[in-house]
Amino acid sequence: MMQRLLQNYIATLESHPIPVKSVTSGTLMGLGDLISQILYGKKEEKIQWMRTAQMVFFGVAASGPIYHYWYKFMERMIPGQTMKPVLTKLLVDQSVMAPTIITTFFFGMGLMQAKPLEDIYHKWRREIIPTLKGNYVLWPAATFIAYKYVPQTHRVAYISVVSLFWSIYLSHVNNREPQHQLSEITNE
Repeated sequence: MMQRLLQNYIATLESHPIPVKSVTSGTLMGLGDLISQILYGKKEEKIQWMRTAQMVFFGVAASGPIYHYWYKFMERMIPGQTMKPVLTKLLVDQSVMAPTIITTFFFGMGLMQAKPLEDIYHKWRREIIPTLKGNYVLWPAATFIAYKYVPQTHRVAYISVVSLFWSIYLSHVNNREPQHQLSEITNE
């Protein structure tokens, strides 16, 4: 049964790559948000379904399609799976795509939450460096594996699975109170 589901997924992925990658990304980002709410939320809080829907939308509308075209672009610009092109792709990915997609995430989520641009910008300034540090703990190894061992047609699916864990972290970072506000709250 599972093998047949996987075969159907791969066949659909190959015939309709962008919709399948988008839905996969959205589904796993939404799941990551739900897990984040359970792990980091207060016990008395209910699940914030709008927050989860926003994560799903970001995955479907941004993350899935962006990564589809990014991996195609990287293969065209830096072809090959030997060590030199893989390390070059890894360096470009982590120096260009990582800050770009994280910035897109903070601004996209802030806009969906109807926050003023000034607030979004301040959140981005406050969170970009710590989030990039978190990115560099997880993504270089995952990206190396993607470029070295995962066929291009399956990279977004692989990255989306790894992103489940990343989405838990991103959702937490995006929804936590700023440190200065937390210290003001706890000192009252």
